[in-house]
Amino acid sequence: MKAIVIDSFGEVDLFQEKDLPIPKPGRGEVRVKLRATGFNPVDFKIRKGLFGGEFPLVLGVDFSGVVDAVGDLVRDFSVGDGVFGIAFGPCSNGSYAEYLCVAAQFIAKKPKALSFEEAAGVPVTYLTAFQSLVSKGALQKDRPIFLTGGSGGVGSAALGLAKVYETGPVFTMAGSEESASYITSRFSIPSNQILRYEGLS
Repeated sequence: MKAIVIDSFGEVDLFQEKDLPIPKPGRGEVRVKLRATGFNPVDFKIRKGLFGGEFPLVLGVDFSGVVDAVGDLVRDFSVGDGVFGIAFGPCSNGSYAEYLCVAAQFIAKKPKALSFEEAAGVPVTYLTAFQSLVSKGALQKDRPIFLTGGSGGVGSAALGLAKVYETGPVFTMAGSEESASYITSRFSIPSNQILRYEGLS
């Protein structure tokens, strides 16, 4: 399979395309033929060597694709299922590749309403927002909430969760008119609830 790998930690000029063996799913794993991958700050940190790793190293955490093979003890997924997930835990490789094997607990079936490209942008951002607001933050109905960076990946996910949980008024921040307009049009947040931080010090 084709994969984008690094053989040492550093800058983006270290990326290179290589042919690697197609991985085989182990017990409790599925193999996914990838259709899309996401880019996150964690990918930059891995590339810089902040978490270690063995070379050749295939980066990429978020992904979507189609189940291509299943290992023993996998009951909830079948070949042909559209899925999305996170390449965490003992994975065969990251998502900058044509295939990866991952524990079934780290994937979910892709909603039909989402394209593969959209689904690949969901896992890290939405899990981060969910853990911050729901698991740790005890998000509550009708309670006002303030979120920084409302137009970024995690910020957009957080604003979406606030809408689902029917919180009270939502206040957020934007760094440009374009970002503020996106927040208003996408999440129906009035402009007087969006703090513009351009020029603030």
